[in-house]
Amino acid sequence: MAFGNVDPPQFDVVKDNSSDAYAVVTYNSFAEETAKRIELVAYDGNHKETARAFYNCPAEYKYLRYLNAYTYGKSFTYLVVYGYNTRNSGGDDSRIYVARLKNGNTTFKSVELPYTDDFDETSCEISFNKKAEVLNLLLHTSVKDKKKKITYRAIMQPIHPEGFKLDSAFDLPAGKVNDYAKSNLGYKKDIEYTVMDVYLDSTGNYHALLEYALVTTSTSYGSAGLGINSTVNVTYGDFGYEVFDNTGSEISGIAAPVRYELPGYNSGQGGISFRYMNAKKGYREADRTLAFGKLKHWYKTIDMVYSNNENIILLNDKIDNFELKKGEKPSAVKSMGGVSTMIYHIGNDGSYKKDYLFGPPKDKKDAKFCNLYASSYNSATNTYATIMTDEGNDKKTYVVWIKW
Repeated sequence: MAFGNVDPPQFDVVKDNSSDAYAVVTYNSFAEETAKRIELVAYDGNHKETARAFYNCPAEYKYLRYLNAYTYGKSFTYLVVYGYNTRNSGGDDSRIYVARLKNGNTTFKSVELPYTDDFDETSCEISFNKKAEVLNLLLHTSVKDKKKKITYRAIMQPIHPEGFKLDSAFDLPAGKVNDYAKSNLGYKKDIEYTVMDVYLDSTGNYHALLEYALVTTSTSYGSAGLGINSTVNVTYGDFGYEVFDNTGSEISGIAAPVRYELPGYNSGQGGISFRYMNAKKGYREADRTLAFGKLKHWYKTIDMVYSNNENIILLNDKIDNFELKKGEKPSAVKSMGGVSTMIYHIGNDGSYKKDYLFGPPKDKKDAKFCNLYASSYNSATNTYATIMTDEGNDKKTYVVWIKW
């Protein structure tokens, strides 16, 4: 829900990974004073207040949007804020700020990130890379150029938390994925991939799930021009799996063919979020895609699971697409007929092995597919839980637990 493109009031709780310290962020987008819209209160493990402050943006932006926060040990809490104006409020401009509140202080130290593009629909995730001892901000945003073309970027911004020093930011790489696609999938040029998910492994390297995404919008009008209805059609294409280190240096990458068509998605059902697997990882409701409406779209999803044993990609695909010749394009998944769940075992050397999750089907009617959107992985027990529909045999749906 939003009011005139203004977020509803909300709050967030973030906890330190190595202690019981935590912080509560209150975001009141309707506060009259900009400097009173975002408040952060830090607590220790005994729920004693250790710091409290409103965020006061160093630049004069009419609107502030809370993106994320991170409690770092017992000393600091970091805050990420999106400041912007509209054409009617001082110019169509926006910037991203990172601020740090030290325990015992009542004011933030704030830094503007050195990006000059005007960002829109920006989200932020924060992870702590123990090996490199840096906080990494993953900023996912859309950028509109002078010709009104919209592209999607994922930017990694490393920050040294103790000294509040920013390293050089970088766009998430896809070079090895594109090289693989050109060599094995018949591509002639690079693909503009969209980042779907990112994992940080125990060695300090990052694993990114990339996918081609095309969105088209059609608008229809009622009689006499009354009643406007916008319909969004989404096509998801081939996916990539890229591994890189904390500086953006590429380690390995693969690409594989798949095609999903999500037609006739009414814009009144909510916004399109490309990071459509985030719901099960605890991200905000606003980032859930197709959370209501056409439930069949929940099955047109790719899941990435990083475990201590191996790297896994899970997706539902047509049985006819299991063995494709080099450069052959897959048939689009439009419905769940003749579709089964497939598993990709991704090697660290830039190779992969593909198989059926529930074993090879007897025929095209022997289809077993999963609702990957409603799945969860427990790393402690190395168990993946999901909902499986046996379309070929008894046409029943089961909750299943899988170990790699």
